[in-house]
Order: sequence, then C-alpha cells, then structure tokens
Amino acid sequence: MGGILVRVGTQADTVGAMAVDGFGNVERGDIIKITGRIEEFPTQRMNSTTQFRPIPGIHIDIIGSGPIPAPTRLPIDSFTLAGFPEGQ
Repeated sequence: MGGILVRVGTQADTVGAMAVDGFGNVERGDIIKITGRIEEFPTQRMNSTTQFRPIPGIHIDIIGSGPIPAPTRLPIDSFTLAGFPEGQ
C-alpha cells in the first residue's frame, strides 16, 4: 500500500475537480482509479516534488477502501546519493 501527491493546479481547477470530477467524494483509505500526468513541481529546481496532475473532466472512480498504513521511517541516505548538483 502507498500514497501519491495529487495536485490539481489553479484554484479554478480545484473548484472544478471538487464539483465535477469527484474529488469531493474521496476519503482517506479509498482506493481510486484516476487519469493524469506525472510531473515535477516546481520544474528546473533542485528541490522539486514528483506529483500526479489529474486531467480535468475525467471523473475519479472509487473502486474500494482499505486501512490506512502506518508511516515508514527511513534515514535520509535512503533518498539521496552524494551532494547537489552531482547527487542522485
């Protein structure tokens, strides 16, 4: 089990997603089917985040529900090798 950062975009996009695309119906633990793109935000920066951006107008389907997993603690060296800008 896992999770993902979903970022809709502008405030107008968010209003549309809540009202039309089904974002207002999703609760913690729901298993969903969603269509979108994988992006880095902000782009061209050392500290960016990988995000999933839904495609407006495509409804979210709730396909199940499950327990919310406990967080997993990992040391920082699990996420980076070497320093900026050579690091990975």
